[in-house]
Amino acid sequence: MSIQTSRPTKKRRRNRERALPRVLQWRAFEIDMGAAMATSDSAARRQEIVRGLGIALLVSLLLSALHLAGAFESFDLRLLDWRFRLRGERPASDAIAIVGVDDATIHAYGAWPVRRDQYALLISALEEARAGAIAVDLQFPDDLNQDPAWNHLLAQVTGNHENVVHAIRFDAEGADPRPLTPDAERILRSQSLPGEGGPAPRAASVALPFPELLSAARSLGHVTAIVDPDGAIRRLPMLIRHEDLLYASLALRSYGAYRGWRSPESVHWSGRAAVVEWPTGGRTRLPVGDDGSTAIDFAGDREAFDRSYSMLKVLRWYVAGDSARLREAFAGKIVLIGLVSARELSEEVGPTPFAAATPLVYVHASAMDNLLRDRFLVRPPRWLHASLLVGLGGMIGWGFVALPIVWAGIVMGLATVLLAGIDHALFAGLAIDVPPTAALALAPLIYTAIGTHRYLFLERRSRQREKDIREGRSVQQRFLPEALIGQRLSHFEIVEKLGAGGMGVVYRGRDRHLARDVAVKVLTGASLADEEMRRRFRHEALALSRLNHPRIATIFDFDSQDGTDFLVMEFVPGASLSDVLEHGPLPESNALAVAIDVADALEAAHAHGVLHRDLKPANVMLTTDGRAKILDFGVAKILGDSTTTSTGLTKTGTVVGTMAYLAPELLTGREADARTDVYGLGMVLFEILTGVRPFSIDPPHELMHKILNESPPEPRGLNPKISLRTQGIVMRALEKDPGARFASAGEMLMALREAAVAAGSSDPT
Repeated sequence: MSIQTSRPTKKRRRNRERALPRVLQWRAFEIDMGAAMATSDSAARRQEIVRGLGIALLVSLLLSALHLAGAFESFDLRLLDWRFRLRGERPASDAIAIVGVDDATIHAYGAWPVRRDQYALLISALEEARAGAIAVDLQFPDDLNQDPAWNHLLAQVTGNHENVVHAIRFDAEGADPRPLTPDAERILRSQSLPGEGGPAPRAASVALPFPELLSAARSLGHVTAIVDPDGAIRRLPMLIRHEDLLYASLALRSYGAYRGWRSPESVHWSGRAAVVEWPTGGRTRLPVGDDGSTAIDFAGDREAFDRSYSMLKVLRWYVAGDSARLREAFAGKIVLIGLVSARELSEEVGPTPFAAATPLVYVHASAMDNLLRDRFLVRPPRWLHASLLVGLGGMIGWGFVALPIVWAGIVMGLATVLLAGIDHALFAGLAIDVPPTAALALAPLIYTAIGTHRYLFLERRSRQREKDIREGRSVQQRFLPEALIGQRLSHFEIVEKLGAGGMGVVYRGRDRHLARDVAVKVLTGASLADEEMRRRFRHEALALSRLNHPRIATIFDFDSQDGTDFLVMEFVPGASLSDVLEHGPLPESNALAVAIDVADALEAAHAHGVLHRDLKPANVMLTTDGRAKILDFGVAKILGDSTTTSTGLTKTGTVVGTMAYLAPELLTGREADARTDVYGLGMVLFEILTGVRPFSIDPPHELMHKILNESPPEPRGLNPKISLRTQGIVMRALEKDPGARFASAGEMLMALREAAVAAGSSDPT
């Protein structure tokens, strides 16, 4: 069976040929219409792009104009303050301590300003505590109401110390109505440093301390602040220009003193930073803005500085002889002294991101914290501003072209906020301190939304701190006295703690080689980290090694183990004279016996060229058989030894020892000699005869005046049982003029023995 295929007829072929042109024509029409529509869409798109670019350009120009005109500044500053508060307060550097003139201090002194001799006393206390640097954030202008003697004492104490920095204040508004004297101008210029060009605020006038203090001060630093348009303080000029010379701030000067660099040598500008060169080769880089100021990375308000103390409390520690507490608080620290009283603060306060009224001493302390941490807030360069403006303009233009009008408005708003926050950033390396839980929770929000904030906060650990941690130095500084009990230092086993002194802790130990009890004095805490204190500790060992006398504790050994210095001495069973006096004065015969032992020991020490300089009941031990022994030669002076002169342990004029027992010549900066110890013995004898000190330590601000100007009361007025002969010995030993005292401890010893015989002492020898 075959299948046949039908062929198309002629009619079908003709119909097909007629339909083909119509299809082609329709297809051609569709192609023409598509081309026309494509051309129309392309033109419209180009118009939208041009319109978007135009809008972007106009908006960029508008925002740039508003930005340059400062329209966003108030909003920008509020964002900064909000960012500080969001971060919260952080602990400031533990190298900073603040002594505040608070309400309690002013109340104790009766009125503001506080007497200037008390600042001399305070500086002496801080120097005795081995403060690294002292920044006096107070003004001392000419004041006819201040006693000239007080001014003289403040100037004298200031001049004796290179690490004390006093404040001066510059003003940008008009010249000083009282021109500077030639001497004042010369001294001011001597505090300047060279530095051509570069941005630095210009000052028209300057306020200086009274002339004697100006002449005596080794270092001056300005305390001028810059106020933002809203009245708040957020930045400080570390350098200020006056008559084409540069002057460093109080914070910068104190930082140099703390580092041992003294005065800055020169300044040059590198990009947007001022580079300060120091004589010893140190270098400090300070980010500066267009006006030459440096933005402060505030640690917080007062609570951020946990080492804050009342001036009154510090003076009470000092006059009571509490050296251990003073050194614990201030050894190796930068100490700022400033007004913090809520009653007296006026121009000494300013609004900051953390408080509406922050004392300026805390503002300067935050600047000091920035210097110590090498942590600053800096402005990005101008080219970054321009690049961001172009980018923002593109973002806004794209929003208008590609997004609905609502979203375009949102994009523009975000861009505006971004613009308000791009003019600052903090560049400081890697964060090390673990933030609190709240900060951890907010960290993603903060760091992913940097564009809406003015500052990015990071922190860097200094290389020196890392080195200290690696070498275990920070562990030593946190040493607890109880941690040594049961341990061994060399072949000496630590048994129990006996007490704490000015430099360290004293333990009862056991000599495993010779099977005897010993006293082990260990240098601890901040003293261990202070090389000056370590030298002083070694010096005490040297002084004791020269002496071999039954009335002086004998030294057995001096050594160091694992970075811990220790001194091994004779263990003296008994009680300190200060503990005995808590139960009342001693009978005259017993008091004379104690004084004879002490005078005998002093005569031997002086014969070997050693001055004690810190005689007081706490440094005299009464043994179980009733004899006295002198302990603690921590501030002894070896005559002729350069380590105890002005270049060594006790600079010329430094007030050493316990304030309540100091001889007048030590307070006025004169050299100590054997008669200084005679005065100290007279003070001790007065107290063991009467049960009280010759001069009351309360109120503390009167003590120095009494020592220098008032005669002590007669002992018989407090204890009528005392003989006239013994009273005469005491009063002669306490003469203000060293020339009127006993010429030596030996001469006083003879007088004491005669008095003991007259009083019927059982042991006048």
